[in-house]
Amino acid sequence: MANEIALRPRYSPERQVRRETITFRSAQIIFRNFTGKPGPYNEEGERSFAILLDEELAQDLANRGMNIKPLKRREEDDDQMYYLPVTVSYRRRGPRIYMVTGDGDTMPLRKTLLPEDMVEMMDNLELSEAHMVIAVSNYEVRGTKGKKAYLQSFFGHVLMDELEQEYATVEDMIHVDTKEHEVIDNIIDGEYTLH
Repeated sequence: MANEIALRPRYSPERQVRRETITFRSAQIIFRNFTGKPGPYNEEGERSFAILLDEELAQDLANRGMNIKPLKRREEDDDQMYYLPVTVSYRRRGPRIYMVTGDGDTMPLRKTLLPEDMVEMMDNLELSEAHMVIAVSNYEVRGTKGKKAYLQSFFGHVLMDELEQEYATVEDMIHVDTKEHEVIDNIIDGEYTLH
C-alpha cells in the first residue's frame, strides 16, 4: 500500500492549544458517505469515509490513540487490513474538498473546490488517488478517552477514461439558468408531452 503520512501539531487560535494534524498521501478511501446518508453506524446528515491502513500504519496510529478498526477479511488467507474512520463536518469551519482532474503530463492538473452542497459527488467518482489532511480531536465519552479524525482538506484525483482524457482540453459550456433550460430539463425528466 502506498500510504504515506506526516504528523504535525497545528496551532488552533480559537482554543489556544496546539492541534495535531495528520497528512495522508496516496491514501485509499473506503466506506464513502460524503452525502450523509443514514446507515447502521450513522444518523442522516453525518458525512464520513474511512482510510484503508495496513497493519504497520494501523498499529502506529493506534499507539497514538486514534480509533482504528479491523476490516473484515473477504478470504481467510487475506492479510488483515484496518481502517481509520474520518468525519466530514461543516458544523464549525468546514473542510476544503477539491476535485482534481488532469494527469500533469498530457493534461494540466486542475482543481475545483467543491461547495458543501456538491461534496456528495465524491461518493460516486472513481479516484486514482487521494491526498488529505486530518485534524485530530481529543474526546472523552463516559470515561473513555480517545482521538477522533476530522477532515481538514482533501484532494481527490479523478480517474479519467479514454474519452475524458481526449476531450479534457475542450472548454466546457457555461450553464445559465433560464426558462429555456427549464423546458429542456423537463424533456429530459420525461415531463414534457408533445401535442
